[in-house]
Amino acid sequence: MSTGTVRDDGAARGGTPAAAGGLQQGLRRRHMRLIALGGVIGAMAWLPDSRSQFWLSLLTVAVVPAAYELRRRKGPADAV
Repeated sequence: MSTGTVRDDGAARGGTPAAAGGLQQGLRRRHMRLIALGGVIGAMAWLPDSRSQFWLSLLTVAVVPAAYELRRRKGPADAV
């Protein structure tokens, strides 16, 4: 069984072989970051004190790509 440490390439230290059933033990750093981010966002959604921050962050995530897409469709600005 792995000690829980993860290298940059995602493999567990000590070269732990795949477990029975073909699943490899260990998580990559990006997986751990996504789990942590999901935990923070989930906590913001359920805690009453931070619920407004949660909705503002969701609004920002929706508005920024929409504004980018509208600006991209408009085309380059004319040089004066």
